[in-house]
Amino acid sequence: MPKSTRTPLSTSVQVPRPTISQYTNDLVAPVDDPAVMLAQTLDEARRKARDFLLHAPKFHTDWRYEDLSQGDEKEMKVIAQSLESVDVPSIPFSAQFFDVDYKPIFYYLGERPASSTPAEIVPLTPAQLSLHHLLYLSTEDRIFDGLSDKMCKRYHEATQTLASAVHPVIPKNDKRVPAPGSNEDIRVMPYHIYDPATEQFRLADERCGTYHLVHGWKQKTRPHQGLYLSSEHSRSGRGMATIRNYYEATSTLAKVLGCYFEALFPEYYVKFQKAFEAGVWAREDPGPWLGRAVVYKLQVTFHKDQRDFGPVASFPIGYFLGGDMIVPALKVKFTQVSPLSRDHNTLLIIAKLYHTVAQWTPMGMTEGDILTPGRIGNVFFTPEASYEILKDQDPGWASRTAHGYAPDPSYRNELVYIRHGDIPNPTPDQYWTGRIQSLAVDQKERPWVAIQWFYSPEHMKKVRLNQDHKLLTKRLGEAELALSDHVDVIDPRCIESPITILHFNDRGFEDLIPGATWYFRYRLRVQGKYRGRLEDIHETCTCEAQYSPEADVQRFCFACEHWYHVTCLDALEESPVPSAEPTSLAQRLCLIPCVRGRRSEVTSVSGYGKALSKLKDWVLGDKLPKNWKEEMEMDNRLLTHLSKLKWVYYTCPGCSKAI
Repeated sequence: MPKSTRTPLSTSVQVPRPTISQYTNDLVAPVDDPAVMLAQTLDEARRKARDFLLHAPKFHTDWRYEDLSQGDEKEMKVIAQSLESVDVPSIPFSAQFFDVDYKPIFYYLGERPASSTPAEIVPLTPAQLSLHHLLYLSTEDRIFDGLSDKMCKRYHEATQTLASAVHPVIPKNDKRVPAPGSNEDIRVMPYHIYDPATEQFRLADERCGTYHLVHGWKQKTRPHQGLYLSSEHSRSGRGMATIRNYYEATSTLAKVLGCYFEALFPEYYVKFQKAFEAGVWAREDPGPWLGRAVVYKLQVTFHKDQRDFGPVASFPIGYFLGGDMIVPALKVKFTQVSPLSRDHNTLLIIAKLYHTVAQWTPMGMTEGDILTPGRIGNVFFTPEASYEILKDQDPGWASRTAHGYAPDPSYRNELVYIRHGDIPNPTPDQYWTGRIQSLAVDQKERPWVAIQWFYSPEHMKKVRLNQDHKLLTKRLGEAELALSDHVDVIDPRCIESPITILHFNDRGFEDLIPGATWYFRYRLRVQGKYRGRLEDIHETCTCEAQYSPEADVQRFCFACEHWYHVTCLDALEESPVPSAEPTSLAQRLCLIPCVRGRRSEVTSVSGYGKALSKLKDWVLGDKLPKNWKEEMEMDNRLLTHLSKLKWVYYTCPGCSKAI
């Protein structure tokens, strides 16, 4: 609307608050326990969805959805205008529509003739539509697939209550609503109220507009600052509270929609629910869609929702005449009924297609009626840009990080990969690695992360180490790092992803460290009085040399609890293993030595000492569990391989036992 014609609305043009003491009960079963009532309501929704999929008429087009979704807008608009004619009948019966590859593109849930025979898919032609229409009109025994009158009435009560607290507005440059004419203000809907006492009608008006209640939009101008709540959530304190009340009051209907969606689009449902659980702000909303568009008593023009991900759910509520949904790609007009005229309401679940809503007029109302007339369109949707941000996040991510603006407190002490430089597709060894030490926001509300760095052997070459410790860096493993006392404050956007870095205590026996996994033993001092030193150095073996995972092979003595290099040991001339070897795999494994080293028989940095110690305790205590192989967390083939190796045994220099 041009600014010159957009004068402020009079304060008398408001949305009246419904004078109700409680919302309409929208549950199906008249039982005392609300939880049981809700469970039965949702079970009924799932049953209806399954029955709809099996028995509702099915039509397939002669085009592919991917081709049509990019279709010509002008052509679609011409078809839509031709379908608006009153001479074109609208379809009142439930139907399913598929593309040429039988991919579902549109579900219309209304009424249909009762049938126990599964529906067969037929071509979408005028003749087939007319045939099913005649069958519908000639059948009195019908099944209802859409939303019940009680649900829609409660939804209407909650939505009008919301509109009375948070006034609907018309966004600037929104092509989905008509431009104002010279003699009308589209921000106002006029209607008539009948007064039985005087038997006369009086003219009233009500504010119109839209809401976009979205848990997280992507910011167009500042995409690096994460998602943000739609502005309706923060206009006023009363508005914020009323929005949460609206979510709570309409939660049953939303859960029913979720049941339909899960049955009709199961793969999309899983994706939507995961993104919703990561991005939800108001927990009263059960999802799985991230957003709701409410077109409050406003006419809608021809458009396609370009920025939505996957299917949307659409349904009208209110008291109105007309307002059929027109989908030019299908060349079909669908009846959108008011719950005043029937005991149900229609529901559409659609993919991205051009569509429009035919002109509608509000019904009259009687003086004293609680709800005002008019059409309230509702669309449950998920923005595609928001989905792309949320699809890989953990549940609760939005509330923990202020929708990605602030650091995630749960990541404190998390180990992470950190990007640096302009490497286009870095390999794991080209990232920097660090541990999140603390999180903060500065005076300009910019988030920062304090990172404690890990140093690789290559990085250590740039540190002035004393001579002994410089030699020690040459005995580090290929995947070995050192945790430094070097801390920097960085932009959290540099963090790429979490990383696994295991701590390796080389004095005892540890959990298995796979060959390609990062690990660290030592702490590196690069600041302060003791800079240039490695700490947590442990001498192993009688030679007092440190263990080199790449160059050394060591044996562990369980009695002495000490590691020895095999090059420092004397080999036994006779094997300590009895000539009659045990037959069970567990007993044979108890006889193998504890070994570590990349050049050893087990080719492992840490060896399998912890798993073997656990197995020996089970066998000696006669407490071997049935699932002992799974409990050891070792590959079955590896266990068998180790038990069949011909081992050379050595004498422990501490206790003279065979190791």
